[in-house]
Amino acid sequence: MHFNIKAIVFLIFFIIFTIKVHVLLLFFNVKIILKHLLLWYNIGILIKKKEVNMDKSLIDKAKRTDISVLNLKFKKEGNYYRSEEHSSLLFKIGKNGFWVYDWNSQQSKGDIIKFVMEYYSKSFVEAVEFLTGENTNVSINIETLTHKQEQKQLQMPSKANNMHRAIAYLNKTRKIKQATIQYLIDKKLMYQDVKGNVVFVWKGLDNSDIGAELNGTLTSRRFKGIAPGSAWSYGFKVASGTPQRIYFFESAIDLLSFTNIYKCSNCILISMGGLKKEVIFNYTNIYKDAEIVMCVDNDAAADEFIKINNFDKYKRIVPVNKDFNEDLQKKVCSN
Repeated sequence: MHFNIKAIVFLIFFIIFTIKVHVLLLFFNVKIILKHLLLWYNIGILIKKKEVNMDKSLIDKAKRTDISVLNLKFKKEGNYYRSEEHSSLLFKIGKNGFWVYDWNSQQSKGDIIKFVMEYYSKSFVEAVEFLTGENTNVSINIETLTHKQEQKQLQMPSKANNMHRAIAYLNKTRKIKQATIQYLIDKKLMYQDVKGNVVFVWKGLDNSDIGAELNGTLTSRRFKGIAPGSAWSYGFKVASGTPQRIYFFESAIDLLSFTNIYKCSNCILISMGGLKKEVIFNYTNIYKDAEIVMCVDNDAAADEFIKINNFDKYKRIVPVNKDFNEDLQKKVCSN
């Protein structure tokens, strides 16, 4: 067999050249990766130094700050305080008088500073300032250092094969109209998960799923929760016509109850899934020209929430009883 020597030599040089190019590209990619890793390592050191240099007594003060500042409702159970909005969230006073928490549904635990960082998407410094009400004089560019926790991936609860339990709970126990329930089902705003909970789906501006509010259906065991990875500044939303008014509620059940009591057109009704000022700030920023109406519970926690956040400048509709579902149930039973 006859071989072309020049062609073979050319082929050998071409192979060598190609290998060199790939080695160089790999080298530069590795350099870039190492450069970024070194950058983030230095950023981590910088943040840690800033935190260590903060007055330890101020950090300790933050850890001892009472949970009443969290704008959440708690019920005492022995040595623990259980959140009424998120039933798997427990707080207690631990060692040295520091508040610690354990949030089973979110697989998160730690001190109160960590809770504020995760729940309100704050940096360490911001969390300390939030809890103590004092300026730490520690300046960190949050946007540059991306110290805020990355949003967890959304984990929507698995759907059950039917919605019998959820529908029965809403209609028979909570007295929500069947037509209202069917509307939510048709709009894919509600379903039942495999554990039998009602799942109220949060929709983003592009109508994609961005979170969910969960409500248990067992009257003997109360459960409320938020799907892991939900966009915390959003909530369960029902819209009617062109948004001229925004109504804010503490829960999806209260929201639906309100629609069964009052007529509402050209409005948006939003459940905060608790008392969360970030939800109000977010939607008022999106719908700048809309009138704001507060429809929170008729209790001390809601009054304090409105007062400390200066929301008393907005119109408020107060339920006759504790909340709008209680109003609805008493109205239905009296008819």
